[in-house]
Amino acid sequence: MHAVSYEPVSRHTITVEDLEAVAAHQGADFKKGDLLVVHTGMAEDIAPMNAEQQLQKMMDGQGGLIGIEGNEKAAKVIMYSA
Repeated sequence: MHAVSYEPVSRHTITVEDLEAVAAHQGADFKKGDLLVVHTGMAEDIAPMNAEQQLQKMMDGQGGLIGIEGNEKAAKVIMYSA
């Protein structure tokens, strides 16, 4: 595994391959009924800011937020892992 540098208000995509690599590194696997929580650092990044500053930061990021890729492959892994 290697560290990835990103800003929470960026268009950084977490891929299925990223999730699978982290799971393998940690000796975990995805099973039906599991809850997946992905810590992106967003809360720590905006917590000290007031609402106006938070909105400005998101606007400066052009509406992009880090997150899991939104496609059928990701949905199948997240929703239907057996």
